[in-house]
Amino acid sequence: MIFDSKISILTLSLTTLLGLSACHDSYSKTPKLALPNYVEELSGTHIERKQYVSDNPVVTVQNESTSVALAPSIIQIVTAKSDLEMDRANQWAFRLDAKLNLLDQQGKKHGTLQQFLNDPSRRTLPLLAIQNEATLNALVQIANQIDLSDISLRSNDEQLLRKIHVMLPSSRTVLDLSQAKKLGSKRKDLADILHRTNAAYSRIVILPSYMINKDNVSFLQQRLLTVWGESTGQDFAAAGRTLVSGLNGIITSNSYPYMDILSTMPKPTLLRKPLIIGHRGVPSLEDENTLESAKKAVALGADIVENDIYITKDKHLVIMHDPMVDRTTNGKGYIEQMTLAEVKQLSTHRGHKVPTLAEYFQTFRDNKDMVHFVEIKSGHPELITELKKEIEQYSIEDQVVAISFNTAQIKRMKYQLPGYTTGLLTGNVPKTNDVHKDVKSLMDVTQRHASTFNSSYGNITSALLEVAKHRGISFWPWTFRDEKVFKHYYLTGVNGLTTDYTQFASKYMVNIQTMDNTERHIQVGETLHFPIQLTQQDGQKVLAEANQLILLSSQQALYRDTGSIRYIGSGTAYVMPGYQYSIDATHHYTIFAAPIKVKVSDVPAEVSVQVAP
Repeated sequence: MIFDSKISILTLSLTTLLGLSACHDSYSKTPKLALPNYVEELSGTHIERKQYVSDNPVVTVQNESTSVALAPSIIQIVTAKSDLEMDRANQWAFRLDAKLNLLDQQGKKHGTLQQFLNDPSRRTLPLLAIQNEATLNALVQIANQIDLSDISLRSNDEQLLRKIHVMLPSSRTVLDLSQAKKLGSKRKDLADILHRTNAAYSRIVILPSYMINKDNVSFLQQRLLTVWGESTGQDFAAAGRTLVSGLNGIITSNSYPYMDILSTMPKPTLLRKPLIIGHRGVPSLEDENTLESAKKAVALGADIVENDIYITKDKHLVIMHDPMVDRTTNGKGYIEQMTLAEVKQLSTHRGHKVPTLAEYFQTFRDNKDMVHFVEIKSGHPELITELKKEIEQYSIEDQVVAISFNTAQIKRMKYQLPGYTTGLLTGNVPKTNDVHKDVKSLMDVTQRHASTFNSSYGNITSALLEVAKHRGISFWPWTFRDEKVFKHYYLTGVNGLTTDYTQFASKYMVNIQTMDNTERHIQVGETLHFPIQLTQQDGQKVLAEANQLILLSSQQALYRDTGSIRYIGSGTAYVMPGYQYSIDATHHYTIFAAPIKVKVSDVPAEVSVQVAP
């Protein structure tokens, strides 16, 4: 077996920060959930749940050598003892019964959870399928003795996941849709998955194999979910297709081809594009927090536009960063002491009007590729009520993420709009001399708040990102104003970058598609080229030819950046075309398309598979 870390236990009294009650479900497009009544109202007394959390660092997870930036966490489904003895995966997927036995897919026991967690040689994380409250109650019974903060509990029962979050607030939960038979890929279907995951207070969702593709995965990631998928593919071609979807985690009964392809890819490879967040629009070119600035950011390719909101005396939501209007307008005073009519008399330095949030929503409601980061600046409770009304009025339920430094407002969001993603803003990332201790601190914050981690970028390192990714933590750092620093963090594969300069990334190549994406037929001796279409961050299309290749056989993956590949005789091969994009003389990255089947005819010559320079 594999394990790590000495276990020393200390007591922490954790307060449940999320207020829930029955019948609160603002997402009108999906069936309403009957929410449980086992936690406090906002105005009530907090229920304290005691869960011991050790002061030890998190487990050091075994990592296969790879040059992929933030490669997906590979999760091995345990089907037999041999999986535990030979596996190279980062996590193991077990079933957990009410006696806390670890069971494989065949129902065979592989020790207990306590034995697993206490093994000092451990180098994997457990992903545990939990099916009933009896198992939850058993976990609660040991939660004052054993640190359960670094386990992932998966279930397809949203109510059970919500209860886990309350009873074990420091543990991770995962909405498991891997066995769902009738999920669709239409926008309303994806929005339903988004809502269900958030309403279950999970930050991670597992998609079934038939839903694993780049469009589905990126839709959910743009709304700040961590997306895992359970792949039924067993061979190298299937592994290649799954990898280029951009999943954050891959659950498989055969981890070998995934690990082999990941170890073959060139440095640095991006399997998932970092999202670009226009900070207050694009204030380097337009007045901040104006419609003009937001429109400019979207035109330059922003995936998300961040804005800041306050509430006026007459209960209108308006866009303004500072509590006072003095810095950005020709007026003076506190914006929350003004009426909307008074706010509309103000002008920014370029003569633009201070917009309402409703004007933002109305302007971009038809741009379904754009998401709003609504930063809640005000601490007024009624702001959340008004935000709920405006989201519903403009039918943009799948285009809004709420972020805030104010944990009380995050809590109100969870209470009144449980289906919406929240991001906890913070000034700094913990920094000690041990990145595994730092990640332990991040887990405590993100798991208890069921939120993403939106901090300044200063202390974020590649090592921190790599350790945190296995725990489903996503990072959305701010605010990038230096282009060199921006390039560095982009190449780490961080989930999203908030910047005043959306134009930094406008011409970055973010997607690759082969012109013939089914299969190719060639004769022996024929040179094979791969015409491709590249998509820039700003949406512009560029025709090119692949300049990288990964060759897939039944046994291995081989990387070629130049030259030719020779096949002796006829047969069938799979090739992953790639493109290395140079940002400048010192910064570059590679993106890959899904594998293409190549059929080589049987003629008396060798085949040369060559990539055009």
